[in-house]
Amino acid sequence: MTYYDYILLGAALIGVAGNLIQIVDRFWPKNKDIEKVKNGKVSKMRTIITGLAILATVVSLAGILYAISGAFRNEQLTREAWRYLEAKDYNATIEKAEECVTLFHDEALVEQKSLRQNGGTPPPKGRVGKVEKEKIFKRGILNDVATCWFILGKAHAGKGDKEKAKKAFQKAMLLPDARC
Repeated sequence: MTYYDYILLGAALIGVAGNLIQIVDRFWPKNKDIEKVKNGKVSKMRTIITGLAILATVVSLAGILYAISGAFRNEQLTREAWRYLEAKDYNATIEKAEECVTLFHDEALVEQKSLRQNGGTPPPKGRVGKVEKEKIFKRGILNDVATCWFILGKAHAGKGDKEKAKKAFQKAMLLPDARC
């Protein structure tokens, strides 16, 4: 997760806490409200606000779970492939990287083609500024597919299969606008 994801996650948690406080406040009758609650005279507005607070809490919790779960499948597969590669578990590396390229390669090619047709130039190599970094991060699938091709090349090389490694590296080179 990026720095911004943590900020959004923190804001969502604060929102959930605020909503839960409001929900508890709505359902926990105060001394003067006990008679109204007993007589069924809960105001319509109070019911609407409570319903909205519950809905906002459920939506916020769903967003938090989505963010914590790793958000996007391509990102998850790329992260897992890197971890397995670092652990020199080449079979697991190949499995995860191949799953990523199988699921997302066509989409990455479309994105690469679109960037070329719109006159885009590959992002610079090495360190980049904040604006350029944001442009690079917006190419998530393109970046992850190229990275997984690279990871596949490293894994096949680690297993001693130079031919498969070469093919994987060549596939990565077909995506020059990607950055790892």
